[in-house]
Amino acid sequence: MTFGKLRVIERGPNSRNIARWYCECECGERCLVQGSALRSGRRTHCGCVGYAETRKMVGAKSRDKKAIRRRRSGKYIGVFQRSETSFMAYINANGKQIILGTFRSELLAAEAYDKKARELLGDNVPLNFGNEYDD
Repeated sequence: MTFGKLRVIERGPNSRNIARWYCECECGERCLVQGSALRSGRRTHCGCVGYAETRKMVGAKSRDKKAIRRRRSGKYIGVFQRSETSFMAYINANGKQIILGTFRSELLAAEAYDKKARELLGDNVPLNFGNEYDD
């Protein structure tokens, strides 16, 4: 059976009652992998593949385009709904997620995101409202 670049060879020793499998990668390297990691797609190679290629294998954006992350629970960039009346604004910059706060309205959270995005990432960044307002 094959999972990404890993081909299962034989059953390995359990670890804390978790099934593990000896696998051979397309590069020729052998490794011991948990069965759940194979089935879920968390492990698709021995480690020979770089991060960008791994992301391409699972159909996600590359690390270079990860400065702005979109959570689809709301209709605005950098905003997600925490409860019926609470929206959180956040931004990813320099490899870290920055929480901008919790707001009672989705619009206020989106405005907070836009202001911080322009401050941290400059003018060449997608915003929720463009340049409709000044700081």
